[in-house]
Amino acid sequence: MKFTAQRQPLLAAAEKAAAASPKRSYMPVLENLKLEIAATDAVAQLRITATDLTTTSIAELTTYET
Repeated sequence: MKFTAQRQPLLAAAEKAAAASPKRSYMPVLENLKLEIAATDAVAQLRITATDLTTTSIAELTTYET
């Protein structure tokens, strides 16, 4: 699958989701972002998720193919 997005909206979504991710953690898996893509014919939606096990932040970015 190919996903194309503008840099600024993608960066903004990643930064929003990363706000919940701890900078240093005793569990290294919490220092990452989870990326999920759901796509139909002309629409692709990227979901970026981060958590610190107490707070979860989800940012979504939708792109439309022309």
